[in-house]
Amino acid sequence: MEQAQKTFPYAYITKPFDDMELKFAIELAFHKFELEKNLEFNKIYETIDNLMTGIFIANADGDILFENRFIKNIFSDESSRKKIETDRIMALQNEIKRKDLMDTLKKQGHIKNETLQIVQKDNTPIKVKMSVKLYNNKIYGIINPYSPD
Repeated sequence: MEQAQKTFPYAYITKPFDDMELKFAIELAFHKFELEKNLEFNKIYETIDNLMTGIFIANADGDILFENRFIKNIFSDESSRKKIETDRIMALQNEIKRKDLMDTLKKQGHIKNETLQIVQKDNTPIKVKMSVKLYNNKIYGIINPYSPD
């Protein structure tokens, strides 16, 4: 028993065992595995959500699939799992710049450290640096507050 405990098993059975003991051990092992997996996911999600960098995933149609708290605080207090009316992540003051960025992203597959001026939820403009990558018809990106190098 002590040797088994050192390996942190999901379950433990001893011989001889019957069908009910085996079934219980398997169900317990699956349950413990799911709990650990969810705990790990929650730790990762909490870390991403509390970064001082904006992280987002959008599809090619402009639907936000994921955004962390940093981006929510810039653009909206409400949940944004809905259609972006004006490409919110790229809510640039210059419509031509937005089109150029999307064209570049489609041609090159990525944009690195592009300095942008975006409009916050209170309609004040701020400068940010944005890097995005197009992969499997989704846009993965980060937004950092701008600071001159």
